[in-house]
Amino acid sequence: MRLTSGLLALALLWAYRLARAAVALVGLAAWLGDGWAALIVALAAAARLHWVLRVAAGLTLLLLWRWPWWVALPLAVPRLPLVLPGLINTGLARVRHPRPRWPAPGARVGS
Repeated sequence: MRLTSGLLALALLWAYRLARAAVALVGLAAWLGDGWAALIVALAAAARLHWVLRVAAGLTLLLLWRWPWWVALPLAVPRLPLVLPGLINTGLARVRHPRPRWPAPGARVGS
């Protein structure tokens, strides 16, 4: 049962990523042409630059298909609601507690 549910989850994840790449391909093809779009998507997937595909899919959903931003954003970047609170907390912590500008005790300066 665990193996079946694990394989099903993996297949759904692959289908989602493939669909996002297809949406990015459609959007890039509308803006750059078919050949350039296929090349960019293939290179981004090969180089594991998934943010390129996320941005292209998000822009396709927003600008080309005219979806509302609150629907397009979770579909293009599904982990954003999970990561955003941590990024905000990290930014606020850096503002509240900046790093000291002097070297640590015992550290060698200039060597």
